Amino acid sequence: MNHLYHDATPFYTSLSETNLGDTLTVRLRLPSSTKPKEVLLVVLKYGEMHRTPMKHFKTVGSFQFFEGKLELHALTTKYIFNVLTDTDTVQLSGRGVSRVNPPFRDYFQFLADHHRPDWLEDRVFYQIFPDRFENGDPSNDVQTGEYLYGKKPVVKKAWNELPTRAGNVFEHFGGDLQGITKRLD
Repeated sequence: MNHLYHDATPFYTSLSETNLGDTLTVRLRLPSSTKPKEVLLVVLKYGEMHRTPMKHFKTVGSFQFFEGKLELHALTTKYIFNVLTDTDTVQLSGRGVSRVNPPFRDYFQFLADHHRPDWLEDRVFYQIFPDRFENGDPSNDVQTGEYLYGKKPVVKKAWNELPTRAGNVFEHFGGDLQGITKRLD
């Protein structure tokens, strides 16, 4: 049951800034072809799982949307979604769709009492991952086996290779701060 979706944008979470005790609406997108018996908002509250049924909100094209109320009972409120059909039960967490309960670290999280400064309103930010941005100095590239990370040797990858899930933090592509500096105006 792929194509379940939720994020922190205004459509999927009704409030971007909240206070402790506020209640916000959260939405979940499912394919229209999915015929759920039940869609649940599962909240970790005081160490226990609280399951609340979500209601169908609307269908648009090939997707249907469900919504539920999320009470911000703590400064960090953790939640996931459960979708039950006649033949399957899946959970959607921040890590994706799973048929087993995800670890708490993978739950979606909403922060209460976190307010952005006013000066931030009209700013644009870019997040750069130096290792994949630009290789400004190939002489300082990490070499395969140069050191161990978590008892595994690091691996030098060619610039045009795609990262692999298995490689994760062990793969290095050569991007560096010199590459970022080279690209600045």
